[in-house]
Amino acid sequence: MNIFFVAIAGELFIIIILMAFILFLLYLILEMRKPVPQTGVVKGNVVYGDSALVGGVLMTLTSSDGSTADSTLTGADGTFEFNPMAIGDYALTAHKDLPDGWLEYTGTVEINAPEIIITDLPLEKPGGAAVPMTLSIKRRGHFVQNVKV
Repeated sequence: MNIFFVAIAGELFIIIILMAFILFLLYLILEMRKPVPQTGVVKGNVVYGDSALVGGVLMTLTSSDGSTADSTLTGADGTFEFNPMAIGDYALTAHKDLPDGWLEYTGTVEINAPEIIITDLPLEKPGGAAVPMTLSIKRRGHFVQNVKV
């Protein structure tokens, strides 16, 4: 009789293992079917002159219809990060008031999901020489390319 119970217990163990494996495969299939987020993140640093980081800069992303999509202030260390945005083209502006005028930057950013766009934005006084901006584009955290704008 003991052999009979050992045989049944062994078969039940195999059945339980097979069921767990099938449930694991079903979980993987359902995870793969989840939609990829259709958003991207824009973040970076604001610099002036010889790469001096600038805090307190008003950063604004404007969507193609002219509405403000998001805005934020740079931290004391000059860093900024917008909330995740839907894919599309945005105008990116940076503005800082000074006692003798202001500093500004205006450019465009294209968000292709899922991306993180990291950039150093050069501020300048209006009418100053144009300074190129470099976007470092990453997809899912992996470097893709640098683009001079």
